[in-house]
Amino acid sequence: MRISICALTMAVCACTANARPSFLDTFVKHYRPAPGSELLKAECATCHRPNGARQRNPFGARLEAIITKTTERKVTDDILIDVESEDPDGDGYTNLEEIFMGSMPGDPKSHPSGHPSNLPKSKRKGRHGAMLFGAPAILVLGGVQWVYGRAKGNLVHLRLGLYVAALGLVATLSLVALQLFRA
Repeated sequence: MRISICALTMAVCACTANARPSFLDTFVKHYRPAPGSELLKAECATCHRPNGARQRNPFGARLEAIITKTTERKVTDDILIDVESEDPDGDGYTNLEEIFMGSMPGDPKSHPSGHPSNLPKSKRKGRHGAMLFGAPAILVLGGVQWVYGRAKGNLVHLRLGLYVAALGLVATLSLVALQLFRA
């Protein structure tokens, strides 16, 4: 019995010691900080205060505020993109400027020496993919309904087809404009 408790304790400790928060994995995959940069070395201090407590720095607190409102309860690429233009630590540099230059977005003492001019443009991944397919489908469905109504001489089907096609057209144009605006 004593051996199994000891083995269980060692296994739990080993798993905890090797644990890497999914946030950090998402952050590193999304931004790919430069090897040896202050930001890459910081690991948990990217979001937490360096005193070892679980208390979050301004960047981490901002992410937490967004995460608690989501159903997934985890950091995603879209959440990281949402806070790129913010400056939660109040040092005059956006999160993206700091991350791009390798400094800490949650520490007002850590910031780039100047504002970079060649910041990358982040793009959301597949955010409206299903809707971009569905909206034109509604347009086509309305067109089919209209053709059916016209062929049968049925005014109800004809009008319904026009209404559905108009709805599909508005939805399609709105989504295309949204995608162009985000690009």
